[in-house]
Amino acid sequence: MAGCPKCGFENPAESRFCARCGAPLPVAGKCPGCGAENPPGSRFCKQCGRSLTDATSGGGSTNGGLGGGPGGRSDDLHTVKVLLWVAIAVIAYAAFLNYSSMETMQAYMGPYADTSTSTFLLVLDGVLAGLSGFAAVQLEQGETGMAKNALLANAVVGGLALFLFHGSLQEIMLNGGLLTIGIWGLRLLNKGRRKLI
Repeated sequence: MAGCPKCGFENPAESRFCARCGAPLPVAGKCPGCGAENPPGSRFCKQCGRSLTDATSGGGSTNGGLGGGPGGRSDDLHTVKVLLWVAIAVIAYAAFLNYSSMETMQAYMGPYADTSTSTFLLVLDGVLAGLSGFAAVQLEQGETGMAKNALLANAVVGGLALFLFHGSLQEIMLNGGLLTIGIWGLRLLNKGRRKLI
């Protein structure tokens, strides 16, 4: 039996609309946002918090998509996914600058150039970009654990690099951008979790 969220009437489990008042009933099954299976009578997805009644009524989220309630959770997850792709772009540009710096050093100093720091930073950029890309793909499937790890890694690396390598305005902007992306994304994920509890 599925209870009507509007009038409380108990309807058969397969009902999509209330037999008493005609209101749309929560549907069990796959979430339209993340694809997670939910038990019958669920009003919100157990994985991403998206309203399951919006799928039947064709309406938007109850809070206007501002991310303030469970219906806005999918908007927050979309923003986090965009932040992860922006982080990849920032990291790719930083890797390009590191490679250019290494090439310049080798051109001037030849075999005596010490490129160990630049090589380390290039490897670190590759790992961060790969982690962020994998996290964005996992987030598309409704898994937030890897996104948290990637955002935390971006925030930590951005913060450390901002502290250690603050020579040019370009470096400050890139490292500060990574730090901001990490903190912003983590706040969005944690805000959604607090709202769902």
